[in-house]
This record gives sequence, structure tokens and C-alpha cells, in this order.
Amino acid sequence: MKKLSYLLAVLAFASCSSEKETQEEPTKNVEISYSIDTVLVDAKDEFLFLNWRLGISDVDTESKLLYNLNPESLRLEVIDLEKLELKELVQLEKEGPNGVGGGFVIGLDKPSNGNLFLFDVTGIFQLSPDFTKIKKILFEGENLSNQGLPAEAMIDIDAAISEEGNLIASLYQEVGAKGNYLGLALLNVDTEELSLHPTDFLQYLKDLEIYMVQDGRTRMSFPEQHKMQFHANKLIINTSAKNEVWMYDLDTDSLTNKVYESKLTSNAKSGNYERTTESMERFQEEGKKKSSEVAFNPLMHDPARKVFWRTTIEGKTKVLTVFDQDLNMLGETQIEEELEIGNNTFFLDGAIYQFLNIDDEMAFVRLKPTFD
Repeated sequence: MKKLSYLLAVLAFASCSSEKETQEEPTKNVEISYSIDTVLVDAKDEFLFLNWRLGISDVDTESKLLYNLNPESLRLEVIDLEKLELKELVQLEKEGPNGVGGGFVIGLDKPSNGNLFLFDVTGIFQLSPDFTKIKKILFEGENLSNQGLPAEAMIDIDAAISEEGNLIASLYQEVGAKGNYLGLALLNVDTEELSLHPTDFLQYLKDLEIYMVQDGRTRMSFPEQHKMQFHANKLIINTSAKNEVWMYDLDTDSLTNKVYESKLTSNAKSGNYERTTESMERFQEEGKKKSSEVAFNPLMHDPARKVFWRTTIEGKTKVLTVFDQDLNMLGETQIEEELEIGNNTFFLDGAIYQFLNIDDEMAFVRLKPTFD
């Protein structure tokens, strides 16, 4: 994510006059190679929270610190990735002036401005660098409805924060597990001004979800994933379902779609599974079928080489793909090693870090890619 200095200009785009453009991108077929090592983090006799496989964590690439949260105890672990050791433990408060309790934290973002954002099921907490609560941003209520958010709509809590920490980007959708996506939402962190960009470009994700329905009510869902991130003057969105990238230009209010062609995996999920189940057993069975289909992981920026990396998995096939700064596909290669490739990866100092639990100790497999 890059710094944004044009927030006021962004907030003026509510006219919804964007144009949508699709480009099919040829591959330049550069040669990709890589090396692999495994490193262990010194926990200093502490038991680190590994149950969620770093599911609520983020990396500050400038300070090279990993922030990992235990959502039940609200203990925040700060890991020095350069020294590969526990730096400090921070106990966040559940109640009181700095309290972040009352809901359940499902995400964490650490922009380079030093603040910390916790994504709670009821909204977003903004904390200062010393972990003092600045505010809680609600994603529902009179404030947002007065700014144009439809009464039967909600903003997805799975949001992206600009590197300066002053802009939140997310999707907004109809209320309910099966609610349709309605478009993009941008929220000014300081003023809480909301701007909406109606578009249905990700609606196909809803067609690939699995639901467990009992007594006429949706009890559980297995959704497709999407990832948003800020880069320069664009909001980049990629999904787990298709070999493509969407780019929303914050300056011109335009949406561009780049579609890629892989020779090593399928280019989209086939959806060869049932969408609606009535029992947990059947829900899990269909979920396994869905999980065996192709999945495209989030893009990872490599600032030193000015490229993006992405891992893809389909069954036992694992692929590494590189894109240039403009998100043109440069090449791909199959990862031959028996690595567990998931979406809880990040890029730091020339390496892709993949979390690994070794006898309840935090470790990382580091894949160091190069290309010619």
C-alpha cells in the first residue's frame, strides 16, 4: 500500500460515472527460480497464539514487525522479523476508555503511520502507536444512512486501510448472508465522510458460495475471498475465484479489469459442488470439493524489484506468478516442494513468508524468488 495524499479528491466521486474496461493480458514468460529456507521465532519462553495460523495479524514492512493478536485474550504479540524473536507483549483492554471489547475482533491492519486498526464485528477500532484508543468507527447507523448508504445495506467489515491510515475501502452489500454486492465504499477515517461507488463487478463471487440452510434460515456459509490493497493511486482487488485483477483508479473514478491466462492451473473455479446444503456433514463434504478447486491468493508487492508476486493452489499443484508494476503478467512457475501454501503469507526483504507451526512454535518457510 502506498501513501495517499489526495483524499479530498477521492471523496468527490459519488457521481458513479466510472467506465469499466477489460483487458486480456499476454504473458511475457520470464524465467522464475527460487530458494527455500525455514526459520524459527524465539518466543522468549512465551506461548505464542498460533491457533488461528496468524489469521489476525499484519506486518509493518518499514519496521519489520509482525503484529499477531489473540482475539480471545486481546493479547497482542509483536515479533521482530529481522531478529526473529518476540519483541514485546501488549495487553489490550476490553473495557474502559481504551476498551476494545464488546464484540469480536476478526482482523488487524498496521499501516505505516504507526496506528493500529482492529476490525471488530461491530466496527473498526483505531488505536494510536502507544495502543491508546482514538475512536471506534461504526459501519452502520444514522451517520452512514444520512450519507447515502441504503437502509437495507451494510459495509463489509473486511476492509483495506491506506498506508497513511486515513482512508478505508470496502464493499457494501445487501443485508443478509446471501445479500448482493452493491459496490465500493470509501470512508474518511478522520471525518467519517462516506462515498459510494455502485458496481456489481464482484457479484460472481456470490454464485460460488456454499450455504447451510436449516428451517429456512442460513446457518453457515463458505464464501469466496477477495483482497483489497492500496497501491499508488489505485485500489487493487483480486479474488480467490478467478485469474484476474480489478483496479479502481481513485483519481479518475474508473474501473479496469485485467484477465490472465495460466498454463499451469485452471483460470477460474468450475463450481462443481452443491451451493445449498441442509446438514453439517453435507456442508463439509461440499466444502472439500470447493477447496479442491483452484484458489488464487492475494497479491504481494515487492517494492525493491517493483513487481507483485502471487501464489495459486489447485489440488496438489502450487504455482508462483510474477506481475510487473502495472500488473501485467510476466511469468509463472510450479513450486515443486511439498509446501503448504495458504493465504496467510506476506512479502518482506525479498522473500515470501509462509507461516508454519513446528511443535507449537512459530516458524516461517521463506520462499525467495528471482526472475530473468
